[in-house]
Amino acid sequence: KVNNIMKQLKKTLLTLALLITAATGAWADQLASSYSSNATLNAVTVSASMEVTIATGVTVTINNGLNITSGTLTVKGPGTLVVNGKAGSNGGGGNIYAAGNVTIKGGTISGGKATRTQSSAHAYGGNIYMDSDSNKLTISDGMISGGEAVTGGNIFARGEFNMSGGTIANGVATEAIAGNIRLEGAASKCNITGGTISGGVAVQQGGNIVVRNSANEVIISGATISGGVSQSSHGGNIY
Repeated sequence: KVNNIMKQLKKTLLTLALLITAATGAWADQLASSYSSNATLNAVTVSASMEVTIATGVTVTINNGLNITSGTLTVKGPGTLVVNGKAGSNGGGGNIYAAGNVTIKGGTISGGKATRTQSSAHAYGGNIYMDSDSNKLTISDGMISGGEAVTGGNIFARGEFNMSGGTIANGVATEAIAGNIRLEGAASKCNITGGTISGGVAVQQGGNIVVRNSANEVIISGATISGGVSQSSHGGNIY
C-alpha cells in the first residue's frame, strides 16, 4: 500500500510540474543554426547574435513566442519560420519581440497577432515588434505577411528600418493606424530600396505605412508600394 501511495504521489507531482511548465513557458528551447527537417520549439529566447538557415520545404514552428534580448538574429530561407505568438510587453510582437536587431534574408514569417494582455495595454506589431530606438530591422528577402495588431499589423519598428527586397503584405491594423508597417520613435530611420509592400488595411490612417514622428528620416528609392487601404481615407499607401 505504501508503494502504491508513493507511486501515485509521484504521478501527481509530475502532472503538477507539467501543468506549471505549460502555464509559464518554463521549458524554453534554443534555435539551431540550420534546419533540414521540420522542428517545433517552445518559447525561444535569443541573447546573442546568430544566423538560422531553414532548408527548402522545411518548417520551423516556435510556440509561445520568439524573444530577442540582444545581438542580431538573422533568418535565411527558403524554408518557413512560423511563430505562434505570446505577446511581449504592452502586448507587442505577436510573433517576434525584439530588443536586439533582426535581419531577414529569406523564408516566411506569417500570421502573427498582437493582442492586449490587459485592458489598458497596447497591441503593436502583429508579426514583429522592435522595442528600442537603437534597434535595426533589415529585410533583403522573404515574406512577412498576414499579421494583425491594433496598430502596425505586420511590423511596429522603432530605430532603423532597411528594406532592399522581399515582401511585406496583407497586414491589418484592426483598430488604429498602419496596416503593414508603423515606424515610430524620434531616432527612427527608414530606407526602402527594393521589395514589395502591399495589401495593408488600416481602420484609421496608412494602409501600408505610417511614419509617426515628423523628425524621422524616410528615403524610398525603389520598391513597389501598392494596394493599401485606409478606411478613414487618409493615406491608403503612406501616411
